[in-house]
Formats: sequence, C-alpha cells, structure tokens
Amino acid sequence: MHAIDERLAAWAAHATPAQRRAGPTVHDLGGMDAVTAAADHLATGPFLPHLIQATAHCLQQADSEAAAPLCNAVITGMRTQDNHTAFATAADALAARPALARTLGTPLARAMLARLNAGQDAGDDLAAALIGAEAAECLVQLTLAGITRPAQLLGALDEATEDAAALPEPFATRLPRLLGVLDAHHPTAGLRAALERCLILDHTCRDAAFELALGDLRQALEHDHYSTMAADLIEVRRRLAELVALDPDRLDAQLYHAAVDAVLSLSAPDASTRVPAAATALRSTLQRYRSWNHRTHTPSWATARDDDITAWAELTLLLEAAATHLDDDDPWFGDCHGILTVLLRAYTAHHTVTVVTETPTAAVVETMVAPVIEDAFLRQENRLRFLQHALTHDEDLRDDPAARQLHAALSWRSPDPEAPATAVEAGDRGKARRWHLLAHNIPPWTSPRSLTRHPNTSWTGLNWPSAATRTSSRPSPTPSTAAS
Repeated sequence: MHAIDERLAAWAAHATPAQRRAGPTVHDLGGMDAVTAAADHLATGPFLPHLIQATAHCLQQADSEAAAPLCNAVITGMRTQDNHTAFATAADALAARPALARTLGTPLARAMLARLNAGQDAGDDLAAALIGAEAAECLVQLTLAGITRPAQLLGALDEATEDAAALPEPFATRLPRLLGVLDAHHPTAGLRAALERCLILDHTCRDAAFELALGDLRQALEHDHYSTMAADLIEVRRRLAELVALDPDRLDAQLYHAAVDAVLSLSAPDASTRVPAAATALRSTLQRYRSWNHRTHTPSWATARDDDITAWAELTLLLEAAATHLDDDDPWFGDCHGILTVLLRAYTAHHTVTVVTETPTAAVVETMVAPVIEDAFLRQENRLRFLQHALTHDEDLRDDPAARQLHAALSWRSPDPEAPATAVEAGDRGKARRWHLLAHNIPPWTSPRSLTRHPNTSWTGLNWPSAATRTSSRPSPTPSTAAS
C-alpha cells in the first residue's frame, strides 16, 4: 500500500462525519511535501476526489501559487482518470467547490471538453462513455454557475447530437436533460433542434419530448394576452398527455399535465369540478414522485426543476381552494371571510409562489388567474358588496394589500362598481370573462394515465415543430382564435 493511502485510511478512521464530508486537509495527509510527492498517485488512482478536497482546503489557507502543484495534479487527474466512479465523484467535488474550479480556469474546461468529446467516440468502452457524460454534466453545472463560458459547451453538445444514433447509449441517454436545462438558460442557442434530433432514439426520446414540452411551456408563459397564452397552454397540455400515454410511468410529465390543466380549468364554467380533479391527481402523483426521489442524489443543476414542480403544486392548491367559490350557483353563505381569504390568496399567488419554469409566476397569475377571480365578483353584485363590506368592517381584511388591489381592479374595470354584471362587460378593458371560449377547447378532465397508446404510434410521430414553425403558427391574440 502506498504511504499516502495509509494516511488516508488513518484519517478516515478517526474523522467525524462532518470531516469526512469536507474531505482531508493537506495536514491530514502528512503535509505539503508528502502530498506533492504522491500527487500523481492520487490523481490517477481512486482517491482523486480526496486530492480535490485537499487542494480546496489548501487554497483557503494559502495563495494559489503555493497550491499550484496540487492544482496541476487535479487537472492531470481530470484529463487521465479512467475509473468512472473516481471521475464522477471528483466531478461532483469540483462542482461543489466553485472557488477551486474558478482557480483551475481554462485548463479544467479544456480537460472536461476533451473527456466529453472522447465519450462521443467511446464505442463499446462503457467507462469512457460514462466519463464523457459526467464531464458534460460537470460542465453544465460550472456553466450555470458562471465559472466557464457557455459557448464551447453549447457548441459541443449541439455537435454531439448531429448524429445521435452513432453515440454510445450510456452517453446519449444523459444528453436530453442537460440540453433541456441549458435551453432554459440559453433559449436563443438553438438547442431545441438538438433535442428534436434526440426524438428518433428509443433511449432518448422520452426525456427529449419532456424537455421540448417544458420549452413550449416557458414560451407560453412569456405571452401577456389571455388568448395566446391559453392556446399555447392547451397545446402543451395535449403534448404532455401524449407523452404520459406513451410512458405511463413518467411522473414528472403527469405533474406538469395536472398543473397546466388546473390553470386552464379555472376558466371553465365547471371550474369547481375540474380544478379539484386536477389537484387531486397532482397530489397523488407528487407523493409518488417524492417517494421515488427520496434519498437519491440530485445534481445542483436539477434542483431548480424540483423547485419548479413544488411551485406548480402550490399554485394548483391555491387554485383548488379558489375554484370552489367561482361557480355562479355558489351563494357564498356562511364564512364569507374564509371565502374572500382563499380568493385573495389565489389572486396574488405570485407573491407566495415564486418559481414557475424558472420565471416569476406573475405572468400566469395576472393573465390566467386574476381575470377569472375578478369576473366572479363582477358577475354578481352581492359579491362586490361582500368585498366592500369586508374592506369597511373586517379588521383582518381592511388593511390587506391583496383586498385593496382587488377592489381597485374591480373599480377600474367598471365605471360604476355598484352596477350589475351585465353593465360591467361594456367597460371591460381587456380582462373579459373567457370561460365560454375555453369551454369549447377543454374536454372533461381525464387522467393522462387512462389514455391508451395507438398501436401505430411511434416517438417520431410526436412531430414536435421547430422553434420557427411554432412562432409563425401562433394564433393571433383575439378572442375568436381561442374559440375556434
């Protein structure tokens, strides 16, 4: 056994759990001279992650010049390491230590790009293919952290998918999710075409289809007109339902399908039935999704996706509570304070639900939710009186910013707040009730798991359009489009 291995074993035997997570210091391994002498052994052997940890500690305690021999050894290890487990753990250690990665700079980026390119040509060499995928994932994390420039990585991944069928399966399988997260941060880089090329392979088509659907969802939420946002969300929901029909175990697609369905169903005439049905499906699926993910490793670049799913779930629960009281047949007898509270929470959901597809929720709340809640008051005079009475006499709601915001919006939409709902429509400045339009587009809610796959359906039959096609084929923002 090498002397440095003995020191590592002795350190691990006496280290606390916190110390083992942080890794050994140069002092723990016998000092700078001992570590420098064993640098090549650490770089090419199974203890490369410990070398990275010791180097990071050294940089915290000394200047970069003193740590230069160790930094050079880390670069050598990332360039030559042929043990997949050691490389993957080392890549995670680097991603968790941005200061070290920034100090390593361009040589680290070049070494990782070389491993990525080698993974494309690995053929039957499983370790090389997996190392290439680990290098790509590490570069994604460093790019999102602003440590490495995105241009080289974006170009390398786009080039890698030009002949997706020629890629080793273990390497290709990891690409769609990486392309999807990069497309979310760099939407103009043209990565959608790379994802579309992944649809032709059975081992990449499911992830590629899902990432394409999320790209469509992000684009839908960029609209500021009800009709265009609703039309695009209807298309997103259809594609998610198609994906779930082809892959019934796709829990993340089921979650997004239920959430989008809840937002669309809020405008339906029977929202009090549709929205709770979507919320029930989401709760059940979310429980299974979290159980499946329990104690599994989630890379840092994927945490935003989990936050996104949580935000959609929170928004759906707020919509479920509000939808109960949107029906015109609901007399609002009983606890009017409670009714106003749940409606106001949904009306200002973007103040509490802060992440949806990595953008603020203001767009979907202000465009798809707020008008529906305002209409519930404008259609019936007694509901306006409930709100006015609460603002005058209810201590909890009198100074509530959400209640005052709603009252101001209702006053703005109606020249005479005391007028009945039929007179209000003439004064609408753009937030008119649209449930009668969406009613033609929203079929009765059906769980996507109950959809059946046609025997002739194939993944290439998904026929996802290019970005240019989607942009040119969008309906004009007129109410008649949503009804057609």
